[in-house]
Parts: sequence; C-alpha cells; structure tokens
Amino acid sequence: MIFRWLDHPSFHRDEQLIAILYDLGMATKRQLLAITGWHPRTLKDRLRQIRKRGNTIEERELWLKTYSIPGQVRDVAYSLGRLGMEYAQEMALQIHRVKEAPQAQVAHFLGINDILVRLLEKGYDRNRIAWLSSTEATDVLLRYWERERNSQIDRRQLIRPDARLILDDSRRFWVEYDNNTENPRQLERKFHNYVQTLMPIGETSPVVWVALTQNRRDYLKANWNAFVELFYKDKQTPQMYFFTSGEETKFFLSE
Repeated sequence: MIFRWLDHPSFHRDEQLIAILYDLGMATKRQLLAITGWHPRTLKDRLRQIRKRGNTIEERELWLKTYSIPGQVRDVAYSLGRLGMEYAQEMALQIHRVKEAPQAQVAHFLGINDILVRLLEKGYDRNRIAWLSSTEATDVLLRYWERERNSQIDRRQLIRPDARLILDDSRRFWVEYDNNTENPRQLERKFHNYVQTLMPIGETSPVVWVALTQNRRDYLKANWNAFVELFYKDKQTPQMYFFTSGEETKFFLSE
C-alpha cells in the first residue's frame, strides 16, 4: 500500500521515494507531490539525491531513469533503474518483486496513477485511502482464493487488476485503466478472467474501468454487455462501471 512508505519509521526520505516509485512503476513530479504531500523543493532534492547515488552518468541512470511523456514537452516521468529496483528490494524483505517499468507503458502507468491523484487533489485524506499496485492487488486475490477455496492456485491463472482501491477501510474497488490498446479478443479474455477469478470466491467488489474518451468508454460498456449476454446470461457476473478520466472520481466520492 503506497502510503505506508511515508510513515515508515526507519526510512529517510530518499528511501521513501525509492519505495514509492517501486510501487508506482513510473510517476511525474505532479503525481509524486500529490502522493507524498512534500514541498516541490523537497521532492526535487530527493530526486537529485537518488541520482547522485551513482558515480557516473550511466550509473545514475541505473538508479533513476527519466522518460519523455507522449504529447508533452516539459514534463517527464520518473522510474527506478536496475540499481534503484535492487535497493528497494533490499530495504524490506517483504517487498513484492516487480520488473522495471518499460518505456512503452509510460501512458498506462501515468493514467493509473492519475486515478489516485485525482482523489487526493479533490481533498480526500490519504489516511482514508489504501492504494495497491497491480502486483499487490493480485496478491490479495491469491490470498482470497487460498482462503475461500482452501487450495493453492497459480497466480498466472488469476486476473491482474491495474490497482486495488479501498476507501475508509470499507469501500473496495478493482481498478482498470484503458488507454485504447486492447482489441476485442483481448477484452473478451480479460472479461472472462474477471468472471472466472472473482465469482468462484464470492468477491463482489465493483470493477471500475477508466477510459481516455467517451467513445472508448461506451465501446467498453457495449462490449461488456454483449459479452455477458453471449457467455453469462442469467449467471452472476462482477459489477462493472465505465467512466472517462475524472468521472470515476465523482463515483468514488458519491459512494
């Protein structure tokens, strides 16, 4: 859960930021400021200090990498390099293992993060929010399966949500960010995976989809409705809600 690093008793701020970037995969300064609540100068200094852990330009890139953002000139996305990832894994033995964030997924990572950031920017207290990364969300599902089915399951058989959001310790959501890259066959497979992962264990948390445009939102909703009619008519399926970026914030706040 992303905010636990800010209160970690033995991590100084460089290490807090390394752990946060490890969880987020990639993030912009705006996103990091919203999540940490730090002053811009503090964030700038911490980013610089992480890079200075390397002695050469090449080593500094292995600690902290920057990526250009499609459609933006001035802003960049930050992610950990190999040495930064290794350091994060060494800081806490219980930390989940993830791979380096690929450059091709910049827009996807930032789109997911923005769902959390919009809640924070609307004034929702971070102490009332639990935000789990895709890996952590899958870990939750794995534990649910082992508890409810009393058997082991390969995590590769489970759906991998983009995130898990919990508000006020009571309202729970699975989160999917769609940036118009999945074709109908891929969507159908993902829909099947959600049904086959959640329904056998009685998991009823809604799945919230966030799309870039109204057309894509409507396309996703229409595909889901057609999918249910074709494969799961008169059967129990997860609750699916579809929004464009920003609409989901009103949904979360009105729940």
